[in-house]
Formats: sequence, C-alpha cells, structure tokens
Amino acid sequence: MGLVFNEDKCYIKRKQVKFFGMIYDADGVHPDPEKTTEIKNLRSPKNLTELQQFLGMVQYMSSFIPRLAHHTAALRALTKKDVQWEWNSSHQKAFQKVKDMICEDTALTYFDITKPAVVQVDASQQGLGATLIQDDKPIAFASKAQRLRNGMRTSSASYSQSCSDVNVSTPTCSGSTSLCNQTTNPWSRFRRRA
Repeated sequence: MGLVFNEDKCYIKRKQVKFFGMIYDADGVHPDPEKTTEIKNLRSPKNLTELQQFLGMVQYMSSFIPRLAHHTAALRALTKKDVQWEWNSSHQKAFQKVKDMICEDTALTYFDITKPAVVQVDASQQGLGATLIQDDKPIAFASKAQRLRNGMRTSSASYSQSCSDVNVSTPTCSGSTSLCNQTTNPWSRFRRRA
C-alpha cells in the first residue's frame, strides 16, 4: 500500500493553509473569514429545518465557541418533539450571540506535549463545558447539553454546581481520580464520579 501525491494539488512551504473551513498557520487554527462572513450574513431561521441546519453548522465550529451548549439552549429547545415553532426574542438573542461568537477572531493554538496544560470546567443547568489551555491560550473548547429523559433532567443536571463541575472534570483528570480513591472523603458523590 503506497501513498501517492498529486503534484498539482500539493503546496510546499505555505505560511497558511485553508482546509475544511479552517485556516491553519503558525499561530494556530482559525475559522475561515469567508465562512464566518457567510454565517454573519445569515438571516434568522424561518422553520425547524433551517434551525437544524444552523445548529449543525454551529456544531462544526464548536471547538471555537466556549460554552456552546449554554448559548444554544433556547435554540435547541425549539427542536424538541411536541414543541410548536414560535420564534421569539429569546431565540433571536441566542441566534445572534452564537453568530457573533463564531465571527470573533478566535485562534486555537496547537497542543505542545512538552508544556503543561490546564483544563477549565464549568457547568450550568443547560450544559457542561470545558476549555483546554496552554500558555493562557485556548487549544479547544468543548461543551455538552444536559439531556432530558422522560421530561426530567438527567441525574447530573440535578447536581449542585460543585458536583456538576466534578461531573465535567472527572474524565479529564486522572490525578484527581487517584487522589479521590486514596481518601476517605465523606462526599461520596465525588468519589463515585471519580
């Protein structure tokens, strides 16, 4: 099995490269300004299909948007079954906020295995979020919406704020896991999550 390059499609010694709506350069990864201009000029969705298309496009850009699940909560609520389409000011505000965040010139730096990294976590009733940082620069943002089951929030959504933050941070912190396993902390919920 060999690897073949098409000489006509190869670019050597480029200072930046556009690839799948992103620009890669020495500073990191940026959203392509051509794509963000298109997003900036989008009109408000007029129906469920247009909203789902917008949310799909936003999800593709999610690594550039901190707390995306929190900011899209009002929009995602419109996509639920048995919810009648009614676009109001809270939806418009969320739509505009997400568009503005995508259009910010956010650069994600490249991960350097030789440097220490920090994971910042946050939680709300709408979602869980995390940011991976090195040298005070973001490497990636991640978020996850709190889900409903049978009209009720999942157990993690009913946790207190500190427990919700542990719910986010536990999978990323093996050091915390070993510490929790060595202690006889009376906060058993923290130990179970770790």
